[in-house]
Amino acid sequence: MDTTATNYYTALLAAAGVALALAAGTVQQSHAQYGVSGNPTAGATPDQLAECEKYNIDRIECNEQTILAARKWAITHENPNGSGTPMLSIGGNETLLYVGALGAIFGGVAAAFFVKGKKTTSATS
Repeated sequence: MDTTATNYYTALLAAAGVALALAAGTVQQSHAQYGVSGNPTAGATPDQLAECEKYNIDRIECNEQTILAARKWAITHENPNGSGTPMLSIGGNETLLYVGALGAIFGGVAAAFFVKGKKTTSATS
């Protein structure tokens, strides 16, 4: 192969590389922002916008996730004692009952193993 053909193919390859680089820059990027019901241009619904105003969420940040987070925050601050099922109550009576029951269960199991262990060691000695 002569040098003229080599220079021609090198120049052609360089031009193709530049064209590919320029074409790759025009490809639209996906940023995984799907909008409402899969439509990226729909934005928040009027109901969602009204709820965002209720929770003082900016219009640009108004989406289902921020509304759910605001609802969760509001519910936890409206009811600071939790769900109403007192596992660890302020009075402490239920806590002592649970600790006593668990102590009796685990203590009984430990005592059974201890007695069983004493019987086997005294029989083999």
